[in-house]
Amino acid sequence: MEFLEPGENKGDFSINIEDIMFKNPDLSSKKILIPYLKKGEFNRLDVICSHVPKWFLTDLGVMGFEYETVNESQNRKTVRIVRAQIP
Repeated sequence: MEFLEPGENKGDFSINIEDIMFKNPDLSSKKILIPYLKKGEFNRLDVICSHVPKWFLTDLGVMGFEYETVNESQNRKTVRIVRAQIP
């Protein structure tokens, strides 16, 4: 299944996991996002959600990514995932 929406720049994408999970109750945030993270074919991935998934804290760093909340309003967040910068 293809859920990514193209972003402003080449390699930038967004995905609304709230909408996807509402339409596909059998899917979790992990089931939706892990395939994209494993492929890693993006520069920036903006994840639209109601809360930051708990597994972001433990799993994203191990997978070579970092994240930050870039937009926050009532019951809606945009969390930006990018490759971790190696010092």
